[in-house]
Amino acid sequence: MAAPKAPEAKITYRRKLVAANLLAGLTLRDIAEAIQTEFAHDPTVGTSLPTVHKDVKAILKAWRQDARTAIAHHQEIELMRVDRALNAIWNGVVKGDLPSIDRFIKLSERRGKIEGWEGITVRGDAAHPVAVKVEGRVQVDAPPDDDDQLRDVVRVLVEAGVLPAEALNAFTSGPATEADAVHSAPADG
Repeated sequence: MAAPKAPEAKITYRRKLVAANLLAGLTLRDIAEAIQTEFAHDPTVGTSLPTVHKDVKAILKAWRQDARTAIAHHQEIELMRVDRALNAIWNGVVKGDLPSIDRFIKLSERRGKIEGWEGITVRGDAAHPVAVKVEGRVQVDAPPDDDDQLRDVVRVLVEAGVLPAEALNAFTSGPATEADAVHSAPADG
């Protein structure tokens, strides 16, 4: 017969203890021992090393998601600041004022850094790129005429950190094998 399942509140409390011990620098084994001591009187709460390991994985996943959310909020605020600055100088840009144009270029570069497309160059037109260059390397040198080639373009953008890894899930044919890997070549400028 399986052990009774712990109530959600006890699992939440256990994970808080695991997180506190993790931040304190304890090893998984030491955390498991501390949790076993805390819940010695309650057999419904899992305290084994595998349970602590699962808790740590769940905690780290939640922390990563929290960090992504915080970064996204910060990026949104920064983009609003860039937009405000662009609005402030726009009349000068339209009139051909060179310092305003120079500032416009710098603000546009800043926007590219914030949005993650800085360092990405597409030769050809956007619908049919001849090559995608990320940080000085040519990654794809054929137009994406089919799913495999398009997946390669998306993989380049995932590896560059522009797209999340989940973007590759859009392809029904699954991830490329090592034999399908994209060939990198030095950029020709």
